[in-house]
Amino acid sequence: MKLTPLAFSAVLPLLAAGCVNLSPEPDLTRHFTLSSQAEPGNPAPAVANVTLAPVSVPDYLKQSGIVSRRNSDELRIAETARWAEPLESGIARVVSETLSSGKTPSNPTAPKMILAIQVREFAVFDDGAAIFEATAVLRDAESGALLLSHHERSSARVESGEDAVREEVAAMSRALGSFAANLAARIR
Repeated sequence: MKLTPLAFSAVLPLLAAGCVNLSPEPDLTRHFTLSSQAEPGNPAPAVANVTLAPVSVPDYLKQSGIVSRRNSDELRIAETARWAEPLESGIARVVSETLSSGKTPSNPTAPKMILAIQVREFAVFDDGAAIFEATAVLRDAESGALLLSHHERSSARVESGEDAVREEVAAMSRALGSFAANLAARIR
C-alpha cells in the first residue's frame, strides 16, 4: 500500500502523539541550606555590638544552583541541587549564629562595630575539598577606623556517603564554620 502525501500528513500527527509522554515528570530538584557549626555551650563570650554588612560574593555564586569546581577555570552548576536561600544570606546567617553563640553574656558597653565579609571562593573541588575563602573587615561604626582585617582559606573534606550532594553541602558548612569560628575568636 502506497501512502499519498495527503494520507501521510494525516497519519503523522497520530504517530507522533503515540511517542509523546504527557504524564507529569517528577521534580527532582532538592534545596539545601548551610548549617551553623556553632556549639551552643561554647564557653567564650558572645560577640557584642557587631552589625553584619551584606555579604559580598562573586557573581558566579549569585544563583540558586550549587557550584562546584572542576579546576581553577571550569565551574559546574547543579541543575537539581539548589540553595534554599540566597547564598549571601546563608553565609551571613551562619556567621551571625557563630558570633552570637557563647555561654557567657557579651559586653553591652563594647563599641559598635560593622563587619563586612567579601567571599572570594566557595565551592567543592573535584578532589573532594570544600573551600571557603573570604576576607572579613571589622570597623568602628562611628569613626570607620579599621579594627581587624582577617583573610582565611578554610577547607573541609567531603565525606563519602550515600547522598553525595548532602555530603558536599555538609563539607561546605564545615569550611564556612571554621572561618566563622576563627573570625569570632579574633574579634573576641
